[in-house]
Amino acid sequence: MGKELVVESRTEQLSEEKLAWATKINPKFSVAIGLEAYDDEVLRFHVNKGFSTKSWDRAVENLEKFGLRIKTYLMFKPPFMSEGDALTHGAKWIRDVAERSDEISVNPMNIQKGTVIDRLFRANEYRPPWLWSLIQLIKDVHYDIHPTNSGNGSDDQVSRLIIHPTAGGKVRGAHNCGSCDDEVVAAIERYSVSGDIHDLDGLSCDCQEVWKTEVELDQKMPIPLGSGKNRRGDALLHLRSP
Repeated sequence: MGKELVVESRTEQLSEEKLAWATKINPKFSVAIGLEAYDDEVLRFHVNKGFSTKSWDRAVENLEKFGLRIKTYLMFKPPFMSEGDALTHGAKWIRDVAERSDEISVNPMNIQKGTVIDRLFRANEYRPPWLWSLIQLIKDVHYDIHPTNSGNGSDDQVSRLIIHPTAGGKVRGAHNCGSCDDEVVAAIERYSVSGDIHDLDGLSCDCQEVWKTEVELDQKMPIPLGSGKNRRGDALLHLRSP
């Protein structure tokens, strides 16, 4: 039909035998893998993923043998991680997988009802990421994946970085103070399409100073769950929210 097929899979399913069978039916398609973190400790204790980075490495080797496109999902600020640590680890994970991924999709954590992260959120032990952290993450890794800032689809592009904050600007998704959220979310989505770092130019808000202070505290002090507080709204209403 002239359309690209994208298949999502866990790493242990991507054996040479299964890929040989699949490519007989469709010789060119993309495989998306929810890696979440290129760090075995985070995979085990923060995400409970059920496989290791070595399993992802083997899967990628098999996909490369069959010439298939690779899309890697990474999680930004998984449970039990501070904002400052999320920035440090997130940039490292992107660099670790960029050479072996055609696309990298970074998924900022959002709060879903009835989950462990929901209980942590209600207990004031977890805050969804700042949108400013996503902006900083892009700036930290942009020239690793776009050495000349020539945008998505250029010859020197290492990988394509996609960030689409689910519930962006909402209290249970990645958010800032409320007044700048729509503008920052729109800039992040423009960047995901273009790959042009200048799509992030001109963003500013008073809440940036609060964000900077939180990140600095997280990176200097041994606070595993982070130093962040509620950014807006009544904490009691957050506890009661569906």
